Amino acid sequence: MRTVIRKNMKAGIIFLFLWLVVCPVKANNVRILREADIPATSIVDNIALINMDIAWDNSWRDEFNWDAVYIFLKYKLKTETTWKHAYLMDGGHRLGSSGFEYQMAKSVPDINKCMGIFVQRSEAGSGSVRLSLQLRWLLTVNGLRPVDFMNDNVEYQASCIEMVYVPMGAFCLGDGISTNTFQRHFRPILPEWDCLSSDTTKMSYWATGNSGSEEYKNFPPENAVNRINNRSDVSNAWKATEAGESVWQVHFKDKPRVIRYFGVSGLSGYGRPATWELRAKNEGSGWVKIWEGKEDAWYIGNNSYPVQQALKVNMEKSGGRAYEYYQIRVLTSGSPVVANNIAMTEVDLATKTNDAFVIDRASGIVMDMETNLSVDDGDTWSGTLQANYPTGFNSFYVMKYEISQEQWVRFLNKLEYNQQKLRTIGDRLDGLAVGRYVYGSSCRNGIAVGSRDNGSIVFVNNLTDDMNNEFAQADDGQTVACNYLSPADMLAYADWCGLRPLSEMEYEKMARPPYPEIPLLREWAGGDPAVIVMPAGSPIVQARTAAEKINPNNGKRVNVNAGGILGGPARVGCIADGAANRTEAGASFWGILDLSGNLSEIYYACTNGHGRNFSDVLASHGDGMLVTNTTTATAGNTDMNPGYWPQTPASFIVRGGHYQTTDNNELAISDRSKYNYFSNLNAKDSVVTFRLGHSVSKLQPVDATSKTFLTLVNGVQSLRDGSAVDSVCSQAPYLIRGTDVTTLPEWDGGRYCYIWYKSENDGINWEIIRGEEGCNLTYRDFYNESGTPITVRFKRRTQTSTWTDETKYVEIKVINTGYSFNRLKDTITIANHSLGFWVDTKTNARFTWKWRSDAGDVMLHATQNQLKYDYYAPLRRQFSSKNGRQRLICEMNFMGRCVKKQELEVNIVPRPTTGVPSTAIAINASRPENECGAMMQDNRGSKVQIYKTVRIGDQCWMAENLRYLVPGNAKYPEIDPTGEITGAFYPWSSRVHAEACPSGWRIPDNSDFDKLKNYIVQHYGGDAGLHLKQGAYWNFHAGKQYLGDNKTGFGMSGTGHYSYTTSFNNNSGNDGFGNYYLTNAYMGSLSNYYGYTSYNSKDFNWHWYWSWYGYWFPIRCIKQ
Repeated sequence: MRTVIRKNMKAGIIFLFLWLVVCPVKANNVRILREADIPATSIVDNIALINMDIAWDNSWRDEFNWDAVYIFLKYKLKTETTWKHAYLMDGGHRLGSSGFEYQMAKSVPDINKCMGIFVQRSEAGSGSVRLSLQLRWLLTVNGLRPVDFMNDNVEYQASCIEMVYVPMGAFCLGDGISTNTFQRHFRPILPEWDCLSSDTTKMSYWATGNSGSEEYKNFPPENAVNRINNRSDVSNAWKATEAGESVWQVHFKDKPRVIRYFGVSGLSGYGRPATWELRAKNEGSGWVKIWEGKEDAWYIGNNSYPVQQALKVNMEKSGGRAYEYYQIRVLTSGSPVVANNIAMTEVDLATKTNDAFVIDRASGIVMDMETNLSVDDGDTWSGTLQANYPTGFNSFYVMKYEISQEQWVRFLNKLEYNQQKLRTIGDRLDGLAVGRYVYGSSCRNGIAVGSRDNGSIVFVNNLTDDMNNEFAQADDGQTVACNYLSPADMLAYADWCGLRPLSEMEYEKMARPPYPEIPLLREWAGGDPAVIVMPAGSPIVQARTAAEKINPNNGKRVNVNAGGILGGPARVGCIADGAANRTEAGASFWGILDLSGNLSEIYYACTNGHGRNFSDVLASHGDGMLVTNTTTATAGNTDMNPGYWPQTPASFIVRGGHYQTTDNNELAISDRSKYNYFSNLNAKDSVVTFRLGHSVSKLQPVDATSKTFLTLVNGVQSLRDGSAVDSVCSQAPYLIRGTDVTTLPEWDGGRYCYIWYKSENDGINWEIIRGEEGCNLTYRDFYNESGTPITVRFKRRTQTSTWTDETKYVEIKVINTGYSFNRLKDTITIANHSLGFWVDTKTNARFTWKWRSDAGDVMLHATQNQLKYDYYAPLRRQFSSKNGRQRLICEMNFMGRCVKKQELEVNIVPRPTTGVPSTAIAINASRPENECGAMMQDNRGSKVQIYKTVRIGDQCWMAENLRYLVPGNAKYPEIDPTGEITGAFYPWSSRVHAEACPSGWRIPDNSDFDKLKNYIVQHYGGDAGLHLKQGAYWNFHAGKQYLGDNKTGFGMSGTGHYSYTTSFNNNSGNDGFGNYYLTNAYMGSLSNYYGYTSYNSKDFNWHWYWSWYGYWFPIRCIKQ
């Protein structure tokens, strides 16, 4: 019976398929019930009709694959000694039962020149098969005539081989741990293994250098864990502040970690360390060096995340302990080092196969000793695998079993004597007596000399050795796997029957489940190595017969012939007898038997300059003919062109282990320990055999008009590469819809799967998105910390068992929507001062500031251009006389695609309507309510003005600009028609000098400004301008470093001044004046001074100018 547990490729659901018990299974049991018969009377128009009946058990077809029988015909003229291949016609063959179909096997494109025929089920089903066939043979293709048959001058014989169809599709190659396994030379640290992140609740980062410097702020240590796959943008990276020694450090705050592997991705063109190390420690202990290396370990490649080169920590030095701190210490470097990504993991990568190399295409397989296909076997792994090397992706037929001794005997008996010698034991065959074993009497090979006739030998099966020359009896081992076979034997048999050898990649394809299943560590053909059961004790019952079985081992079913107990190969497929599942049967996912154990099998190795030249083109299938000259040097060899079938010993490898294997590791599908096994092509071994295959269909180039396409959220479809473009916010999900294959007319109702790819380096490398096998893709791992959008490309491949299709790629622009505010709460003070909100973004945006009033959102401020920053200082008059806490919203619109919102708060302090008389305000006043700092009331003019006062040192200043309108000598600006913030503007005049300030107050002079500045420098440490500025009306484009903190409470705003033409805003927001206008007696005449700072200055100074005629400025009064 045939039981296989498989993963349904359509829905990802586990299903159980039964092999359906028909009768006790006897492997390799295809039988010719009626030998091929060609009645001479049936030959019409030179077409011979070949009638025959065949039967076999355990046949099946399901949505994954099916088994088949390969039938080929040999003939010879009775006047000749050479058997030749009969070429079947391209079509017109008849099968005697519905529910079956056939497919022709060809080695040349010639019409009606087929090497054989594959007969198989056409519908799902299983069980025993008995089938009548009528095959068509155009005699003239072989140079025959009907008269040859009428004169009974033609001998012919049909042969059958059980096969299994392995469908087109992706699969994993290697397990990363077996000896000489296929692998990526560098093991990546996959995101799910990486324990570094930007989660500051669990970890914090530090690096050497001045943390206040712009260099440190622009390239902070946190950049190295942002997981952005970018090859060139240093803004995403951590950069050391100087060359030489530097340090990057992580502190695991939540719990210590046992880091087993780590890695660093650098950037091309930027610094790498000459020497560096990894250290670890816990709080209160010293540093322990747990790894050291050189420049080449600081990886630079096409992908920077996931980190591609995992570096193994020295666990002996680390003691296997968990540490709180890990530190990458650069010892020497010629320039500041750059780390685009750093990853660390507690996972033991030696136990993981998630990153196995995936064969997802028929050609274009890139090899290198970094991130693409390679093997640590000393061979050269570079460039691209030649296009016609059988990677296993394309569909192919393969023999269900290893070649049996009966099959080998039938082959030998069709050869001439010189050919027989080369295919057996050479000149030693000359003296071998009838009844003697060809390969000796050990290791269960029963092929013997049956007779000698007309210069050739008739070989027989005689494994029983009953001493009476009773050959070919039921117990003579006909179905036992044939050992003592060489690479030259395999090539000859493949050529003779019209099949071809297989590659070692095809071996791995047919031995393990398809993608997306990942290999188990040291997985054997039956699955988990933990359930391997080898023979023990008296292993065999019904020995040498077609019912031979291996006894249980202490009550457990034996599922692999290994361990050296049996002493030779068993009947092919015998382990499957009565099995309830494929692990018990020792069968592969596809239903192929004995791929692990019994005998090691010969395959073309993927060796540079040798086996790598093997080809699976049409012409690489056998043509039915061998070398027939009379010398033993080459007679019986294949005559195939070595350009298709390389013929050097280094071209071959044996895989799968054998009956003497005691190490389970050698039974592993990925084990390549026998890659230099043969010293010459005729080297025979008691543990070696082969199985053959046949290509089904070559993968056709993807049509310029693909069958399938992708649709983006904006509705654009992938009609051609790059024609569909959309954008997405960083860390936001995005849905890409794909064509449902079941809606296509090309879909035949069988198995299918989808493979999604992404590229973050403009298509240089395409990475499979593991775990995504659905029709549609919702991708969530968009990250961008840079100032420009990052482009990620996507495409999808659809695979059925007979065809594949690939969409054109689409592009998603990832927008960095990261932002930061200098504060989330602000206050409009009693003096109408505010500090304002500054926002930084990494990507250009348009900013809109709104007040969430009770009546709805009210626009406060908006930008017209896209910038990476904005600033807003709230003004009291914008809030409709509201006091208390008010909610604000800042909307950031990134490239018209992503909108982020930040809620802010402004606390508006109520402003009193009365104050202390101006003359009463004093420092050290006798009454507290009159102390400088109180509200001052100015009753002059048509409107009473209330001013906040502030004490700075031993000076008492107005904390607001003067608003009194000196008749004919003052005005309010258009931007502030009540003078709430800017105050009034005044020209130079003696009347202003005499009347502007309230009673008891005056316009300051240069000595007042000197005193003010000196006090600020002494008490606040310099930058006097910053400590005087408030937020309102300043031009902020010089940068937030020039925004004031108003520590003094002075509240200088960026008011500007009036020009000669009396037009305001000539310099609005650029200049701030402590007193834009002041006069005092100096050298007998009126002179002018002004206290001044600027939007791009942190300082405060006073200046003298001989005349300000035509300019209007605000005034800030000082207490007399």
